[in-house]
Amino acid sequence: MDFSRNEGKNLYFILLCENLRYRLRADPDSQMIKDRRYHLKIYPNCFVGRDLVDWLIKHGEAATRNTAIQSMCILQNMGFFHHGGCVKTIIIYL
Repeated sequence: MDFSRNEGKNLYFILLCENLRYRLRADPDSQMIKDRRYHLKIYPNCFVGRDLVDWLIKHGEAATRNTAIQSMCILQNMGFFHHGGCVKTIIIYL
């Protein structure tokens, strides 16, 4: 199977995001991805961005807060997750 450069890059990001999602759910100390309530509305499968940044730094996935934020912005811009409609939550679909 011959992948174009763009398809290979997209596959890389899909695998990266899937690995991140798996590790977040498998971490016994992390209850990060869960249904959240905000102003009487329930947002399913959400995480708080600040908590994710802290987790990325704690587990050595990013050296600084700025690096973690930039990395998650790339994944967000590629459509792997989106802002959940309130300041505190982001919905992740994978």
